[in-house]
Amino acid sequence: MADEDYDSGSYTETSEKGWGERLGESIKGVAVGGILVIASIGVLFKNEGCAVRTAEGLKEVAGLVVTIQPDKIDPANEGKPVTVSGEASTTETLSDNLGFSANAFKISRNVEMYQWAENKHEKKTKKAGGKEVTETTYTYEKKWSSS
Repeated sequence: MADEDYDSGSYTETSEKGWGERLGESIKGVAVGGILVIASIGVLFKNEGCAVRTAEGLKEVAGLVVTIQPDKIDPANEGKPVTVSGEASTTETLSDNLGFSANAFKISRNVEMYQWAENKHEKKTKKAGGKEVTETTYTYEKKWSSS
């Protein structure tokens, strides 16, 4: 058979968890969640402190900014924060290692390959006695992808 005959496929897997196992996972989740809440409070205060210092620094620099013309260089503006507005152009031609060339500031390439992509779908069902059955279905398809 040729490779084109296999354009898609699927595989199904079934697993069971008892109520004790599910209860244990829930307790672990609550403990980890509590630790993350406590840690996030410290991170939040540190982040807010950094944001305040950044805002104060930007406010201080905003009063020092000088607007200049793009075609004139003034040595008096050396070391000062400046803003420049104008049209960007270049006379250079860029080229890459495959021979592509263009009159541009930047050349970029997006490489893709034709490959199998996996999709996962889970279906959970509760059974008598507190058991939970998870049915996981994996489906596969061919597609172009950059990863």
